[in-house]
Amino acid sequence: MSRRTRRPQRSTRADDDGDNSPTADQVSWFKAVFDLFAGNKNYMEKDDLKTALKQFNMRTNETMIEQMFKEADVTNSGKVQFSEFMSMMNSRMNKTDSEDQVLAAFRVFDTSDGAGQIDLPVLAHALTTLGDPLSENELNEMLQVCEKDGIVYYKEFINTMFGAKKEMTGPGAKEGGSEAS
Repeated sequence: MSRRTRRPQRSTRADDDGDNSPTADQVSWFKAVFDLFAGNKNYMEKDDLKTALKQFNMRTNETMIEQMFKEADVTNSGKVQFSEFMSMMNSRMNKTDSEDQVLAAFRVFDTSDGAGQIDLPVLAHALTTLGDPLSENELNEMLQVCEKDGIVYYKEFINTMFGAKKEMTGPGAKEGGSEAS
């Protein structure tokens, strides 16, 4: 098998019953990746996971790999079985879908040519009048995380909401794009 395995499409919505289980194509892809990088073993070790992520051009760092491995290794054995690997990868793929959807929604209102900023009155009006409107308390909770001097830094909000380490601007941003303090 070639090391270039085509990744299946992520599902963009949950099944009608809210189930985010992987599709048959995704299970096949996870199994192919697992078998490829586990070699002759029926488990992956941390170095196997690191190699797999690197091969598929997934941007990671040691901390992220450590977190992913810890998430997958539910038995704390230092070895990740296929079912653990599949569960972790499916969870991360679904999380990415949701994060991308939220980011796309905020971008509609971006007033800074893609720099991740929205003027407060524009966003406050949209969030309290459109779709499933936020209450004033809900809006204020969100703004505590991402508003400074009348500007909403929505990448900061998404970083806080999803726990990702995306490059941020605005209040609480640290050099190197780490999490807000």
